[in-house]
Amino acid sequence: AHGPEVRLLVALALAATCLWGGCGRGDSTPEGAIKAFMTAVASIDSDKAYALLASATRKELTTLAAQANRHTGGRQQLKPVDMFLLGLVQVRHDVSEVEVISLDEKEARVRLTSDDKEPVSEELTLKKEDGAWRILLKLPRP
Repeated sequence: AHGPEVRLLVALALAATCLWGGCGRGDSTPEGAIKAFMTAVASIDSDKAYALLASATRKELTTLAAQANRHTGGRQQLKPVDMFLLGLVQVRHDVSEVEVISLDEKEARVRLTSDDKEPVSEELTLKKEDGAWRILLKLPRP
């Protein structure tokens, strides 16, 4: 099972496609990166969603995939993107706001707010890598 941060991102992504269309090079701003990520997840474009993750998150997913592959004795060869997709609970939420709450040239904090039956607010960190904003997720420890 994944942490609430990952579940919320996927849940918000389901409604995001209704709110945002394609955004070109959306990762040039923190808000754009979040919107592009949620659109990619909602449209089941796992490669695009994975590419929008921070290198530290991708490294953790690589480690998790290697651990899972060792546990299967080689019967299953999971890729890091597979680890990102496994076990995510998808609950529909309505996104009401994506707000940058802090920003400097290397890091941003963004608050995502859903306006569902019970409003949910979640803060995420983004890192600037090679001129583009990437999402840093806190992954569960095995």
